[in-house]
Amino acid sequence: MMGGGPLISEGAGSQGGGTMAKTTLPAPLTEEVYQMTLKELNGDTKAWFQTCVQRWKDRLAPTEDLIAFLRTLTNVSPSLKKIFDDQHKGFLAALKLQAEQQEWLRHQ
Repeated sequence: MMGGGPLISEGAGSQGGGTMAKTTLPAPLTEEVYQMTLKELNGDTKAWFQTCVQRWKDRLAPTEDLIAFLRTLTNVSPSLKKIFDDQHKGFLAALKLQAEQQEWLRHQ
């Protein structure tokens, strides 16, 4: 399935004249991070970033491919690095919580 995966709604829907307020982007990318990343990138890298996101929006590229591409840009985009670092920290925290809960259940 093209473009599948978790989504974050950034105010998608009609407003006024029936135009979309903002588009939807794959987690963990948000409209705010997208705009910040555009300011951080230059030249061909910026063009590739815009093209890849647009291809995903047009459902011509799978979410997994877009996320993999975005991860390659973390060395040149502090904004992308932060969202992936935050996502990883959240994953580790969830694993720790799960382990603590399992340990607690074993002692009940």
